[in-house]
This record gives sequence, C-alpha cells and structure tokens, in this order.
Amino acid sequence: MMAPHFERARMLAVALQTASMELADPIDRIEVIGARVLVWAGKTCLAMTYYYADIYNPRGEPLLGGGSWVVQPEGPPRVAAGAGLFAALKRWIGG
Repeated sequence: MMAPHFERARMLAVALQTASMELADPIDRIEVIGARVLVWAGKTCLAMTYYYADIYNPRGEPLLGGGSWVVQPEGPPRVAAGAGLFAALKRWIGG
C-alpha cells in the first residue's frame, strides 16, 4: 500500500473510470462519503461502493502492493432530487 493520499487517488481513478462507463453525460462532480462515492453528470447521480481487495500468498499473508481497488455501482444511475439546470449551474459556479 502507498501513502493514504495516493491510495485515495488510485481509488478515485477507478471510480471515475467506472462512472464514465455508466453515465451518458460528462462528469461534473464527485464526492466521497465513508465507503461510498457519489458521481454526478448533469442531473444524474451514480452511487458506488468501494473496497480494497488484497492478494494473499499461499500462507494467507497479504502481499504488499498486490491488491487493487474495486468500485461497484449500487444500482443504475438516478436523477438526483432537486437537480436541474439551475442546480447544475449553481454547482458549476461554486454556490
């Protein structure tokens, strides 16, 4: 395993790749809450869970650097409540 900020970056890269295959519009927001990643594309939101899958040697010990991040959608993308053009514009300008 790497330093925590590098591991978070690796997990986010997997999450973005997964979300880009599920969402039709360009991704414009990503949020990590606990073991969940929420990704918005316009007014659509995709909720995903993530975990680190270790690889073990024959003695059952984890191999250093041998695992990978797994990110799985919790279901199909959904239209976020209260999301519309105004909400997307507000997110874009940082409001």
